[in-house]
Amino acid sequence: MSSGAPERPPQPTTPEHADPPPLADAVPAAPAAAPPGTPTDAGGRAQRSVPLPPRGRRPLGDRQYLTAEGLFAGTATAIHQAFFVTLLVQLGIGSLLLGVYTALNGLLANASGLIGSTIQRKVTSRRTLAALAGGLGRACFFAIAVLLWFGGDGTSTMALVAVALVSAAVIGLGLPVLTSVIADTVTRRERGQFFATRLLASGVGAATVSIVIAAILRGMSFPDGYVLAYVLAGLAGLGSMGSILALRRVQPMAPTPAVRRSLFGGGNAISPVMRRYVFSTFVLWFGAALVAPVLTPYLLEDLKASASFLGVMAAVNAIVGISVQRWWGRRVDRIGSYPVLMVTMLTVSSLPVLYALTPTFWLALAFEVVSGIGWSGYAVGNLNYAMEVAPAQERVRYTAVANAAAGLGAFVGPLTAAGLLMVVDPRVVLLVAGGVRVLAAVSLRLAKPTTPHDDAEPGGGAQAVPSVPGPPSRTPTPAATPRTDVPVAGVALAT
Repeated sequence: MSSGAPERPPQPTTPEHADPPPLADAVPAAPAAAPPGTPTDAGGRAQRSVPLPPRGRRPLGDRQYLTAEGLFAGTATAIHQAFFVTLLVQLGIGSLLLGVYTALNGLLANASGLIGSTIQRKVTSRRTLAALAGGLGRACFFAIAVLLWFGGDGTSTMALVAVALVSAAVIGLGLPVLTSVIADTVTRRERGQFFATRLLASGVGAATVSIVIAAILRGMSFPDGYVLAYVLAGLAGLGSMGSILALRRVQPMAPTPAVRRSLFGGGNAISPVMRRYVFSTFVLWFGAALVAPVLTPYLLEDLKASASFLGVMAAVNAIVGISVQRWWGRRVDRIGSYPVLMVTMLTVSSLPVLYALTPTFWLALAFEVVSGIGWSGYAVGNLNYAMEVAPAQERVRYTAVANAAAGLGAFVGPLTAAGLLMVVDPRVVLLVAGGVRVLAAVSLRLAKPTTPHDDAEPGGGAQAVPSVPGPPSRTPTPAATPRTDVPVAGVALAT
């Protein structure tokens, strides 16, 4: 039955509608003649030109810039940490004033992070805040050089101490923010290796500059050698600031619930594991800060070491740390941060005891081998451990709390040491410091995390890591500035 639509007429069988001949029967067309001067292949066909890749180096990524920032920050920090207390001692500072300085320095460097964590919630560019805080803080090294240049060997120790305290406070403002910026760059499974690489770069800078500055101090008169040293420290600080400003992808802060918070209870309270970790951090920094006003005068005056020898000690420490840094990173990725942290905390607990019992300053070189191994592992393990107990949305606040605990320990420790030095021998203070560090390891044993936080990071990729109190005294001369080469609480990374 017809549907009413006209039938389609059959298609004529013409060459246009016929099936194409098999490929084997096709006759290849003759190649088109190539224009004169054009390269041709064996068949006479013109060769297709392939554009050359654009000239110039491949631009650096954010991880490379963060690694470079660690190199510059570690260089600047190493100069200040290894030689500032030595400078003060050579200018005739008393033990009491030295203890007060180290106490205030530790407090300002770490507690200012609480203010920084508040400021970062009110600014639109975390990158700029971190760069300005670090850059302006390390620009104070130029001011120290100027004071020494005009003051000579009569430079006021009070003026130098005031500038150093301002530097520590300003650098500390930006450290929690720098921590969160770094957190936006690294996935959890890669953190061990990334921080090992970053700390490796920092260690390379610290080792190199320690050797160079030791040679400068030996070859130049006092205080000209220190003037040049602090000019180099200021230049390294500018390099650190430039590396942060060069970052391209900095994620906005993750929104947090607008509720009233308490540090240790109420609202979004700090977790129980984090509270125990904070207590352990306080005890460790207290034990490390007990050494700060004691070790350098003890080496210079009791064991008769020279200022250049202290620079060699710092170089040995940094070189050893460099050699084992990536090994510790692999251990963290393989067995976790907690076992690494426990082993290294017990290792560094032995250092004050070794110094107290040594009959000669030459053995300090061997002790610095132990120090380099222990503190480099602590730096990697501590950073990763803090990430396991800190929720991604609360990193800056948790970091600030840990920094405050470290700052409190760094404040109380030197004051306690200064008081003890009035009644006991420096060796006794060193023995006490070793015992306090053991107590920190014992208290950390109670803070073992049971469920590490999986970072939920913005921007389509797990990327994060908070800064926590880094090695409080990784250099042999516990110069009073917390390390800033790694974002660490005071963080002092952070050298």
